[in-house]
Amino acid sequence: MALILFAPVRYAQSVVKGLKLFFTAVLPGLLPFIFLTKLITELKVISRLSQKAGKPMKAIFNLEGACLYPFLMSVISGYPIGSTITADLYQKGLISKENVTRAAVLSSTSGPIFVIGAVGGAMLNSPKIGLIIYISNILSAIIVSILIGLVGRKKKQVNEPPAITYEQSSNIIYKSAKDTCISLLIVGFYIALFSLFIDLLTDLKIIGCLSSCLNFIFGRIPGFTDISAGIMSGIIEMTTGAKLLSYTLTPLSISFISFLIAFGGLSIIMQSLSFLSSTPIKSGQFILCKFLQGVLAFFICLIII
Repeated sequence: MALILFAPVRYAQSVVKGLKLFFTAVLPGLLPFIFLTKLITELKVISRLSQKAGKPMKAIFNLEGACLYPFLMSVISGYPIGSTITADLYQKGLISKENVTRAAVLSSTSGPIFVIGAVGGAMLNSPKIGLIIYISNILSAIIVSILIGLVGRKKKQVNEPPAITYEQSSNIIYKSAKDTCISLLIVGFYIALFSLFIDLLTDLKIIGCLSSCLNFIFGRIPGFTDISAGIMSGIIEMTTGAKLLSYTLTPLSISFISFLIAFGGLSIIMQSLSFLSSTPIKSGQFILCKFLQGVLAFFICLIII
């Protein structure tokens, strides 16, 4: 707060930069997807889907059939759609409290518009590389979910009885619209906040110091010194980190972009946990799984590329 008061104009611009990113790049794509997914969640479509997908989802991921829906929508739409749907389905009794964390991990991926279009096409000038990063991210989410599903099988599962309630048709559109507005405000808040944090940490030389620590540990890897600042920025906010890493186009930098997108950065993780705050999610386990997801995405991308 003291630093912000010392240079209010500088940090007001940081917030404006984050809000511009939200209104021009994030809001137009998220608004229809969040609204429509919430609308579908309020209808009886998901209960039918859960019956059809129950056996394969149980066999592969040890999850309820309803978890297929947030996973598919996350793969199509990206962050934070999967988290919002997972929370909604838990509230409707379609996901048990024992499975919320694993369902959230499976449904926490970036979408093709961002990865292939924004990162691959705009930042790296190669939609093909964007596709490789996208595939690496989806595979990493699936592998991590299968692994933690195997761990979950060793524990006795206590499934809650479904407590499914549906709104009257006259209320569905209003409720979906209200929930969409709240969700979008949360996303915009975190983007603006972490835009401010990155500039604060940069001015305080903290990102520079952390980058130096990374260089001390991994500096012997060819080309690592040139991308360490991008990695540290991306751990806070993945889009900023991906942009910085795109200036050094090597297999290593591309693989670290894949790591950052799969991990999500603190901004995406905080967004996801905000939406999942109404559920009994295990935050530490979720963050650890996101990190493992990032590590897997890094190596898958490095092998493919």
